[in-house]
Amino acid sequence: DPQDQLHWRLGNCLRLLEKMANLNKTLAVLNHILPSQPARGTEFVETRIRNSHNLRNVFKNNGTWLIQQRLKTSSITDSHDFIPKYCPPQLTALLDQYLVLLRPLEIILGEAVYGPKGKAAYEEFLYVQMGQRLSSDGFSHILTHITQEYMKCSLDIRSYRHISVAIKREYVPPVYHGMIVDEIGDRSMGHGSHIARRGYAIESGTLPTLTSDALLDHRNFCQAWHNVIGFGSSPPPLPIRHLNNTAFSHLPSTNSSSSSSNSNTLDSHHLVEQLGAMLAAQIQN
Repeated sequence: DPQDQLHWRLGNCLRLLEKMANLNKTLAVLNHILPSQPARGTEFVETRIRNSHNLRNVFKNNGTWLIQQRLKTSSITDSHDFIPKYCPPQLTALLDQYLVLLRPLEIILGEAVYGPKGKAAYEEFLYVQMGQRLSSDGFSHILTHITQEYMKCSLDIRSYRHISVAIKREYVPPVYHGMIVDEIGDRSMGHGSHIARRGYAIESGTLPTLTSDALLDHRNFCQAWHNVIGFGSSPPPLPIRHLNNTAFSHLPSTNSSSSSSNSNTLDSHHLVEQLGAMLAAQIQN
């Protein structure tokens, strides 16, 4: 205006914020499903893009990580515990574009429409829609709506957590589940690997317990999960039980009256050939 004051057309601002809110809803569902096993709803909606009284949850380390803080155990033990989740490249590209191109505009429009509180919400939290932080119940409703639209079944937070665990057990081999027992090197020092990661050889610039070997374990699991859901570098795998049944079907029959070493030897070469042929047939189909 003549006084060099900027006046916003609030109707146009609201329409634009609504469009970006819809993108935020879709991105929230993708962030919940694609990187790894889902977080609790109360932890997920606390995802921050900026440090405040709590640390931010979006990090770059040879890719994009969404690092959730385990609020349940943190409140019980009065300590910080973090769970890193590695994003597939397709999701990383979407998240980068949203944060670099759209979020600055949301901050400006949020302040114009909702005032300082709206601006602060957009600056700190990832999941903000129409000037309001997303709640756990609100996200559960969004997840139910989007899964019904695209998967033809309504899945809230609790239902999807159960389903994701079942899929993980069926398709992600235990070798990717991380350290089940303590590392021998840590045991030789008289403590477990969790204690070693928390208190020994602390790496500069990392979060508590998230040492380089811990991140590697999580990255391997996440990439195996990406393969399962079709966003990985390899085709979706066969069910573990099918692979186990195939392996056991080639075990030689044992006879209690015969104890020769040859009778109890698995023909590994034949097994590899059979598995290769089976995988090739599945990929062709």
